[in-house]
Amino acid sequence: PPSSPPRRAAPVRSPPRTRMDPAAPPAAAADPPALTGMAIASFDLATGGAAAVRPFRINDGNPTGPTVFNSGMSSFDDQGRLWFPCLPESQNDDVEGVCSVPATPSATNAAADIQVYSSDGAVGKTLTTTDMQYSKALKSAVVVVQGIAPETKSTEPVPTSVWTAGPKGFKKLVDLGAWIGWLHQTTISSDGRHLMFTGTKPTSGETYPTSTLLTVDLVAKKVVTSIVMQDSQKITVLATLPC
Repeated sequence: PPSSPPRRAAPVRSPPRTRMDPAAPPAAAADPPALTGMAIASFDLATGGAAAVRPFRINDGNPTGPTVFNSGMSSFDDQGRLWFPCLPESQNDDVEGVCSVPATPSATNAAADIQVYSSDGAVGKTLTTTDMQYSKALKSAVVVVQGIAPETKSTEPVPTSVWTAGPKGFKKLVDLGAWIGWLHQTTISSDGRHLMFTGTKPTSGETYPTSTLLTVDLVAKKVVTSIVMQDSQKITVLATLPC
């Protein structure tokens, strides 16, 4: 998927966005199109080789068109479409959404068949998307939504919840409590029912935050397990893996 630095890009374990972030300057009329991405590719796990499946380029300079943000969040559905968080209107940071494009072999740019689903402002102004998966059980994208922390307090816990996102709109599924705002905190089971979320909180008197692994049953709409990592000053969780 596209991977050039978007407006809200942030490294793993960094606040994805703060209230003091400046708005992106409008593109000059004479500027060439701001194209993001090159192609959707497949990788051969045996050889390490890669081959393009189809072109995939988005014109970020189109003020009324969508753009990718917080790259690295993507997932596939059963119909061969690639899903990812997006801004439905590239110049409007106050409205976030999710987009999908076909990932089937073709010589046509996948962006020509992009489908855009807006949160209609429910996510974007005071809340932001920090991760996304596609749930086969719900037949919908699911996103982790977190509050936008003040720039001077970027490591303070913020309200965190899981939402469904897609053709039926954005709907809150379950509250997860308050956690530090990080990117790329989830993985999902192969059947799309269980979402694993790694939450972090400051620990009084300690150098590093404590990690907690939450398992969310997306069908039952509740947290079913919560495991606090021990010895958080020596061990940290980089990622969870379904098995």
